[in-house]
Amino acid sequence: MTVQAETPLDPQDVASWAAFLPTVRVGGALPVTFRPDGDHVLVEVIVPYVPPPPQPSANPTKIPLTIAEGFPVPLSARYKLPPFSPVNAAHFLRHIVREIYPHEIDEQLRIDGSRPFAPEH
Repeated sequence: MTVQAETPLDPQDVASWAAFLPTVRVGGALPVTFRPDGDHVLVEVIVPYVPPPPQPSANPTKIPLTIAEGFPVPLSARYKLPPFSPVNAAHFLRHIVREIYPHEIDEQLRIDGSRPFAPEH
């Protein structure tokens, strides 16, 4: 079995992605952000941490360790970018966000101020 090396993305495509990604906004309960990382995109969701109710310690000689309420938990992923085209770029990011945040994404995904996948009201 041979392993093929990834084809590097053209520098013009990298520049186009770098200009495009800051225009993308995904709102909702768990906002998703995109950051360029060379020929990859870093996708991040910040999940608020809600601690479980306190439980009595099984061992009264140990000091319980807890995480402060509201402590955020970042979830991130890194994806290889395809060659850039405005139409394909929107669909590529939509696919990523749907893997993370499957419901109501079409309402929340904004690209350069518009909602290209939102149903008309």
